Amino acid sequence: MIYSVRRGDTLGKLAKEYGTTVNALAEANGIKDVNLIRVGQELVIPGQEASADSPSQPGSGKSEAGPGAVVAAVDARGTGGELDVQRLRTIMPRLAEARARELLPYLSAAMKEASIDTPLRQAAFLAQLGHESGDLRYFEELASGAAYEGRKDLGNTEPGDGPRYKGRGPIQLTGRANYRAAGKALGLDLENEPTRAADLDVAFRTTAWFWNSRKLNTYADAREFDTITRRINGGYNGKEDRDARYARALEALGVGSAARSAEARPAVASAPEAAPRWMEIALAEQGQAEVSTAGQDNPRIVEYHSATTLKASDDETPWCSSFVNWVMSQSGHDGTRNALASSWLSWGHELDGPRYGAITIIRSKSARGNVATGSRTGYHVGFLVERTEKGVRLLGGNQSDSVKVSTFSLERYTLEGYRWPA
Repeated sequence: MIYSVRRGDTLGKLAKEYGTTVNALAEANGIKDVNLIRVGQELVIPGQEASADSPSQPGSGKSEAGPGAVVAAVDARGTGGELDVQRLRTIMPRLAEARARELLPYLSAAMKEASIDTPLRQAAFLAQLGHESGDLRYFEELASGAAYEGRKDLGNTEPGDGPRYKGRGPIQLTGRANYRAAGKALGLDLENEPTRAADLDVAFRTTAWFWNSRKLNTYADAREFDTITRRINGGYNGKEDRDARYARALEALGVGSAARSAEARPAVASAPEAAPRWMEIALAEQGQAEVSTAGQDNPRIVEYHSATTLKASDDETPWCSSFVNWVMSQSGHDGTRNALASSWLSWGHELDGPRYGAITIIRSKSARGNVATGSRTGYHVGFLVERTEKGVRLLGGNQSDSVKVSTFSLERYTLEGYRWPA
């Protein structure tokens, strides 16, 4: 079982709740200091099987799809075609027909088990798999795995763990900790039988587990393919190839741009009858802006800075995070007290989708940072007003040097996450 740490959690509290020990939790997750865990950190809970309704797991039961199954690409908003050999080879052109027929039943069963069951989800999933595995030709890393030796961040704590737990499966499951976590979620002993991760009846299931453990269906539903790439790759390596595969997959499954209807657009966050208190406070600050006269600063913006430990004394220091911290403190919530927009990525808890008032973190795709908000790191944070088809509308500070509602295109920014108070 994978557990996401919440505010107030300790290893002792979790050990008691799940019937294990602090030492077992620390060992399972490679934790050196048992007093140091962070909000949002994902922990493997030893001895716990994944449940079918766990939000971050695909379920531990075996799929009911038979040996000759094909997956129906049926969206809740419309009907697509079936993922058959022809469509699979359109998405992965270097995949031989005989090999496609061999792999399709296992791929179909894994997607069904993990609820990758709409055209949008399947298109994103298959595009990423095709890139990572060379059109499903490689199920085991070609390198020896020695480069992973001693990598405690991967759970490789024993001699020989690097080669033993090298990358296997279409998305290259890597490291003792991931083998253990995937095995527990799927009811398999992959930690003691790591080579099973390359077998066809397991490889696609571990890949689907990885997909769901990062909540990638949510981003697939919203067509946020760049965010999926970053969550898999850690960056945007191979972006051109991934994007080309995604375009082919969308067309093959009947949800390409030409076939898209208004009903298939991503969810939009609209204001509820009772908006969160912090939105009322933030809306009242609209119009606050930097002073253009040299040597003068807007005292209100300086006040925003006082809500962080940086406590900048001018209105030119990037202040989007200071504004969000100030607003949240005024509404009775603890913020991050950090002037960095990226600090909000581990605050509160993550939402699965857009919600009016959600603290929303985005990042510029430009290597030069975010010119619109003055951020050198490219990160920006604000409050969600609306999730549109092509971007997000945020109410935030330091947006063109003022507090205002601005639209950020997802062609220029990646959506890093929606956060809500714990």
